[in-house]
Amino acid sequence: MTQQATPSNESRKLIIKGQDKILELFYSGVKEFHKHDSWFGCTVGFRALQAASGILSQQSTWAREHLYVVTGIPGQGVLDAIEYVTRCISAERFALLPVVRGNDYTTRDMRFEWWISNGRGTVHVTLRPELVPESFYDLLNRLRAGLGTEEEKHAFKQFKADMGTKLWTMSLSSIFLVEHSSEPLAVGAIPD
Repeated sequence: MTQQATPSNESRKLIIKGQDKILELFYSGVKEFHKHDSWFGCTVGFRALQAASGILSQQSTWAREHLYVVTGIPGQGVLDAIEYVTRCISAERFALLPVVRGNDYTTRDMRFEWWISNGRGTVHVTLRPELVPESFYDLLNRLRAGLGTEEEKHAFKQFKADMGTKLWTMSLSSIFLVEHSSEPLAVGAIPD
């Protein structure tokens, strides 16, 4: 039996400044904060913020009070990861892309993308598209429409668990495409 690589605690850590203190946040904290079972969303959200922090902390540790976050994923796991790390949702410095607000969106409207602005620039983080197969979206559409069988529900849950585990064995550069712009996003602005 082949053993998977076990990520170190370092890979599950993120450093951010909050209320003039340097905070070490761990993925285990997101899991405690999250009151549902959207572990894939928690993982991909936390990892996306880790990718952004590497760029936004180059001059000095990124600070919660300067951040504005936009995403195209309305799932509770992603939202809880964003809130746990940045506190942007409760501070009203957060936006969802218009196509995924409310419950009328289709899964094809979702975009595994994050824009994180610190007032001096913006980091755009995109999950590499090959990591989420088309069958994921098809099955999610079926489940959201109430058409999924018990077997499909189990398969979807297993896919998310497997994907969440996989994201901890991969480097951030193999998970995400990351672009940096010197143009900050104003709070309330939606990227093109």
